Amino acid sequence: TESGFFLIGDSAYTLYSFFLIPFDKTAAKPGSVQDAFNFWLSNSRIRVECAFGEIIMRWGIFGAHCALSSSTVGPEVCIFAAQLFSR
Repeated sequence: TESGFFLIGDSAYTLYSFFLIPFDKTAAKPGSVQDAFNFWLSNSRIRVECAFGEIIMRWGIFGAHCALSSSTVGPEVCIFAAQLFSR
């Protein structure tokens, strides 16, 4: 994307220009470039999921239902959570 940021997901999602998903298992033969991409994408997803788990453990409010709309909150909440997590 123009911003240089991407969303990462699993194979249940549809491919978009801003969204990275793994290659199909039939295309990702062992030892292929696609297989390596799938490995690193999975590794990235695991790290992101662990980071969110840490945030929820440290600040339980992030594990509760949020009454705010995502259109009104925007990326500020993610930035705030990342800043909290890094302290």
